Amino acid sequence: MAPDLDLDPLLVETLALVVSRDHALACETSIGLETLSAESLVLLSAEFATRDQIDRFCRQHGIQPRVRIEANSISAVVEIVRRTRLSTLLPATIAFAHQDLIAIALDPVRLQRTAVLMQRKDAYRSAAAKIFVALTKEVAAGFEGFQAV
Repeated sequence: MAPDLDLDPLLVETLALVVSRDHALACETSIGLETLSAESLVLLSAEFATRDQIDRFCRQHGIQPRVRIEANSISAVVEIVRRTRLSTLLPATIAFAHQDLIAIALDPVRLQRTAVLMQRKDAYRSAAAKIFVALTKEVAAGFEGFQAV
């Protein structure tokens, strides 16, 4: 962490295994890492920060993901999951926004990331910047499906 920055956590986003309603795991509320390891996945391609986080998580937990397809857009991944038996790892809120998708928690180890607001420490903040920060915190606190920090 840079000593000249103020980091203000806004929310924690949890990634989940996302499947279609027809998937064999659709009735599960959570799965372990062994089950995740056995899943055939469609994932975002390497240029996405989300993919980097997934790959790092898998390395840390000794998982060798069975990636069958890579796509370069979230909408493509969602459509593939909706129309096939493949699953994916995406923010759980994406599944909540689609009636035909199910988010299955990873348990006991969660794949989470924290959104932070970064500002230069002790820097001048205009009235507009102060309002922006306050509004950002207010909006982040109201997001459904996210854990407020």
